[in-house]
Amino acid sequence: MLVIAWITTSALSGLLFPACAALGSTVEQHQSLIPEALINLSADYAILVDKKAQRLYAFQRNHTGLEKVFEAPCSTGKNSGPKMISGDGKTPEGILFATRIYSVKELSSTYGSMAFHLNYPNLMDRKEGRNGNNIWIHGTNKKLRAFQSNGCVTLTNKDILDLSSFIKLDETPIIIKHHIKWVPEDTLTALKSEVESVLHAWWDAFKKDELQEMKRLYDSEESMDHNNIKALAEKLTSWKTSGIEVTCNPANISILNHDRYTVVTFDQLIRYRNQSWQCGHRKLFLKKHDDRWNIAGDKLHSADVDETFTARLEAIDTAIVTWETIEEFIKQWINSWQSGDMQSYRSYYAPDFKGYGMNLTQWIQYKTGLIGVNKDLCITMENLNVIPRSTTVTATFTQRYESTGYSDIGVKKLRLKMINNNWKIDRESWKAF
Repeated sequence: MLVIAWITTSALSGLLFPACAALGSTVEQHQSLIPEALINLSADYAILVDKKAQRLYAFQRNHTGLEKVFEAPCSTGKNSGPKMISGDGKTPEGILFATRIYSVKELSSTYGSMAFHLNYPNLMDRKEGRNGNNIWIHGTNKKLRAFQSNGCVTLTNKDILDLSSFIKLDETPIIIKHHIKWVPEDTLTALKSEVESVLHAWWDAFKKDELQEMKRLYDSEESMDHNNIKALAEKLTSWKTSGIEVTCNPANISILNHDRYTVVTFDQLIRYRNQSWQCGHRKLFLKKHDDRWNIAGDKLHSADVDETFTARLEAIDTAIVTWETIEEFIKQWINSWQSGDMQSYRSYYAPDFKGYGMNLTQWIQYKTGLIGVNKDLCITMENLNVIPRSTTVTATFTQRYESTGYSDIGVKKLRLKMINNNWKIDRESWKAF
């Protein structure tokens, strides 16, 4: 009887997830192999769904290479093959991204404890005439059975909650394939180089403001994100014309491959001094025709879902211009103190100034008294950092103070606010190294 019971349980497990045992042995035999879909993965995560094996994985790149950080059984569409039309009971195949998360309070019992809405049909699906809607990765309150969904990817409630820690909306790729092919990582080197050359050509044309040259990389002008590319190029030109040294480069680059197309994702990173801002997360959809790679689609997401790309650019511009203005303000403030012009020095402070336990009048009296003691005053500013806030700006820097009677070095902190369209210091502190 014990033997019969054991056979019955094994048979039932095979009916629920028929491919799991075979998959486990395959992965164990090829632990040095990686999914061929992950040509290059940045420091973030990627989710892969193997429809044939009814298995879902999460991968992350660490200092040693790709690491599988999550694995769970899943259930996909009750009908086989890639989704083509609404209501066909098939799970789509391709490179998708989650666009919204639903909590248990927002869901019917059908979707379990959590759900992620996927962007199917994506840009490439629409080009190829595929349609459908409401494709999710979600939990279930029922027993998980293989090939039982209407097109979604279903996990147990526990697994969908665990998976949620690996998904960042609009940025974490979710790659759904009929079957994942596991390959040695070095076999992807040639393909990686080819795709990287397209990105380099795209970025070189962008940096040189050669948009006509960039257009040649696309399969059509309709595939190009004209407005956002033009807006960023114009802003960079404006900064350069003003003598402001700003760089813009791709960061956190991932290259993801599917049978039908390849996607390059990256952050557009703007750097100024020791500050950096993510200025949109871009996806380039590539297809190869007659040994030539063409960009078939171009999608940009703002760094903040509640902020347009134009608003993001203007916010960065305001931060950079404010930095330049505050730096010049501090240089003039230092010069007024070094020169001993106390009337000019006072003009840099707000009437309600507080610092070192003194009000403005007491502070100016104190500083005036120092002029007769400390001769040949020299003050230098290093490592300036400017942090704009809602109504004030905080500036911190290393201050070197040298004179005939006294010298020191420490961190100066100034808080400034706008009064009658002029910056004024309303708080000041200093801490010795």
